Amino acid sequence: MLDITKSAMPFFSRAYGGFTNAQESFFLDVLGSVKGKIVLDPMAGQAFSLSTLAHQGATVWLGDLDPAPLLLAHLRDPRVMRDAPQYTESLLEVIERLPRHRKKQTAPNRFVDSWVSPEIARGLGEYASMIGLGLFANPYSPESAFWTGDEFTRFATAIAVLAARDLTCYRPTGNLTWLKPGNLSRETQLHQPLKRALEFWSTYCTSRFKDIAGFRANSGSLHVQPMNVEYGSFGNAPKASWIITSPPYANRLDY
Repeated sequence: MLDITKSAMPFFSRAYGGFTNAQESFFLDVLGSVKGKIVLDPMAGQAFSLSTLAHQGATVWLGDLDPAPLLLAHLRDPRVMRDAPQYTESLLEVIERLPRHRKKQTAPNRFVDSWVSPEIARGLGEYASMIGLGLFANPYSPESAFWTGDEFTRFATAIAVLAARDLTCYRPTGNLTWLKPGNLSRETQLHQPLKRALEFWSTYCTSRFKDIAGFRANSGSLHVQPMNVEYGSFGNAPKASWIITSPPYANRLDY
């Protein structure tokens, strides 16, 4: 298994993302014991800090306009983490069934002028079909069955998001909050990037609950759903005990 260290966490870390240490310390002090409390962040991003409150007994609702970071938060749902062995086994079976296309006789690290290479785009289309993504399971639609239907579909989609660093072709810029499409192609097949992401996640789960019985007894629940604060859309979130949020690009721009 991979050794998870602070520099090798499976989840994304960007300069503008999340709360500062001071902000996190402040709201944790104010919250006190979170067991049984309902916490809402309607502009959550991947909500690394808040999502882990569910591991301490809170009921956490997270929303955002972008489904991708919400799916990363979904991978920290205690219900999903408790069933990590079953989810891992099922997804490995799907990955092994993915078609293995013959590599073209081109340089493996050729420049691609888009976010993903044609080979990866084709593989992602095949993967989406195999895990049940489609017209009626669209993560970009809040009303879609994606958010209320099959949990394995959400999990398998989230692992693909977790593998994005290996799958996408991007250029860094001087602006820390943005990337540009186009760079050297990193991979031509989906199999290994998906397996690496799955192993990273599985190891992370193992590191979080040394005492699985205690984890089951003390953890709360985590719910992710697209929300649009501008239009007053908070999905199915109930009345919350606490609303904890910060504007987009936290601590980088004034609003």
